[in-house]
Amino acid sequence: RFSKNEKSPVQFIRIADNQSALGISKRLNERGFQIKAMLSPTVKAGEEGLRVSLHSYNRPEEIEALFRTLKEFENFFEVKF
Repeated sequence: RFSKNEKSPVQFIRIADNQSALGISKRLNERGFQIKAMLSPTVKAGEEGLRVSLHSYNRPEEIEALFRTLKEFENFFEVKF
């Protein structure tokens, strides 16, 4: 799920475990996205996920590319892209 404040430039996408969050983060980074995995014990066990920070300099094409890439990992997320 995304963070509660949908208008925030920082969003959190929950993934059920450290291994999945870390693996997806690594694959996203390999594709040029700077997405951080938030792992337990930093977050509560079972609430691991990805921290996505959007910036004013992100172009719409970059955001669309991020969503297309996230869609490849959709079965790990509570939300669908």
